[in-house]
Amino acid sequence: MAKQTQKIGVSLIVLTAVLLLLTSVVMAASDVAHVTSLEVNGVEVLGTATTVGVVAGETISVEVVFTALADASDVKLRAELEGVDKDTEKTVFIGDVETGKTYVKTLSMEVPYELSDDLSDDLTLGLKIWNADFKTELSGIVLRVQREAYKVSVMSLKTIDNIYAGDVFPIDVVLKNVGYNDLDDLYVTMSIPALKVQRTAYLGELTTLDDDTTTGRVFLEVPYSAEAGEYALEVTVQNDDFLMTAVQKISVKNEFASNVIATETTKTAKVGEEVVYELLLVNPTDRIKVYRIVPETSMNVLTASSDLIVSVPAELSRTVSLSVKADSEGDHELKVNVFSGDELTGKATLTTKTSGLAVPNPMVVLTVVLAVIFVILLGVLIALIAKKPKKQEEFEESYY
Repeated sequence: MAKQTQKIGVSLIVLTAVLLLLTSVVMAASDVAHVTSLEVNGVEVLGTATTVGVVAGETISVEVVFTALADASDVKLRAELEGVDKDTEKTVFIGDVETGKTYVKTLSMEVPYELSDDLSDDLTLGLKIWNADFKTELSGIVLRVQREAYKVSVMSLKTIDNIYAGDVFPIDVVLKNVGYNDLDDLYVTMSIPALKVQRTAYLGELTTLDDDTTTGRVFLEVPYSAEAGEYALEVTVQNDDFLMTAVQKISVKNEFASNVIATETTKTAKVGEEVVYELLLVNPTDRIKVYRIVPETSMNVLTASSDLIVSVPAELSRTVSLSVKADSEGDHELKVNVFSGDELTGKATLTTKTSGLAVPNPMVVLTVVLAVIFVILLGVLIALIAKKPKKQEEFEESYY
């Protein structure tokens, strides 16, 4: 009897466990929503034979309209684009829903790009609406994904590690056609916009569905006046149907901050005293340079000669002198700009600190004193001559 009672108890426990499991399965399988509409880029795809075409890499709009089948809180919506090698998903929070009410949600999704060997392929769109207690899933919506009409992938972009101002350096680029169509008469342009340098090379044809790539090499020259720092190197690939641009950072070094070096930038002087500055003009290039020195003065406080033309042989330097003279007390600046053609290649600021009057030159003083003495003596002489008494007139006597 005891054994029979024990068997009945075990059976009841097993039965209870099975009922609980079935209950949980039923609850887990309960739908929270009924999807009434599903549009991709404005085209209805639910319950139709329509297959929407999308482009790899583009952003598409997915609009979901559903009616709630239960009162539920913290409801979420997830859309997933399922590809062969790569998936894309987007989840949004809906919140609370009430039975019988209709809700609309729109998601923006990026179409995965994985068409390595095909021009187009199928992509599956799936939906999931759920919370902790309910779940509704929808799958099997087929989209047709295809390559962009014209697209090039920059597989590699390389240049030398150390680039100095004045260098002519190579840039190697490897391109592959990942678009839908072949590309004819393809050109690649390398440029550094901040330095106003640019070169273009012809690459020819680049076919699609081809593992082959095309390689181009372009040489760019960095101006000697380029400041040290990072610059954006732009790569533009184009033909009559297509244009794309990629950007990479490069670092430029410059051992010469300026091609104008002042031996002294500040001098002291008396008002009216002439001061001479020496400027060293450096030509680091491999060809002769003709520099034009243009001093800038403010209210004629400093006087200087007009434009100076100086030629400097390749990889050499020349020293030029610049005379200035302050006509009032205070600190006065003379800004010097150096041009090569129309390009400003360097600049320097010269400051003259002036105070008091200039001490006269002894020789000049002696000359002035002698001149004054001479003038005084000349005046005295003229005065003496003017005061000389007149001779008395002599009369002849007549005798009759």
